[in-house]
Amino acid sequence: MVTVRQALTARADRAATIRIKAVPVEASEADDQSFSPDRVAVIPCTCVCIIDPCDCCGGADIWWLPADSIRQKSATGKHTTEGEELFDFDVDRDAQVLVQKIEIASIQALTSPGPTRTPGGLPRSDRQPFSATSERSRPQICLGGTLYDIYRTYDGDREVLTLNPVGDC
Repeated sequence: MVTVRQALTARADRAATIRIKAVPVEASEADDQSFSPDRVAVIPCTCVCIIDPCDCCGGADIWWLPADSIRQKSATGKHTTEGEELFDFDVDRDAQVLVQKIEIASIQALTSPGPTRTPGGLPRSDRQPFSATSERSRPQICLGGTLYDIYRTYDGDREVLTLNPVGDC
């Protein structure tokens, strides 16, 4: 039987975390320049998987979860259509997740001057550098040996940081 203290602790833990279904990805520095031993790479599912195999996992995004913000990882007993095992990850609500995207864009849109579409999907005039604290036109960050420009965009009321690789560091 569960004690009152155990029930209250479990309830508080659920309130402080968000559960995502995802496929863990094995990553190493040799495989991916975004690799960090402090982060866990996962491919998130974009729906609530109620059938097995689940057909909504395996998109182009890789989420790099801070390892110290994962409170629990548990097998779901379900699999993707590729046969990969799905896991539930209980992650702190305030975790800062690095999202790695693969997007397809035409070379014309990438090289045209003026307000054309960029890989982030916004007209260039709407893309704002993350911060203006530097003399550079865009702030940068070095992750796993790759130098990235940082952009801030908005998806509704949610802030989205986009990292564009620009070189080695």
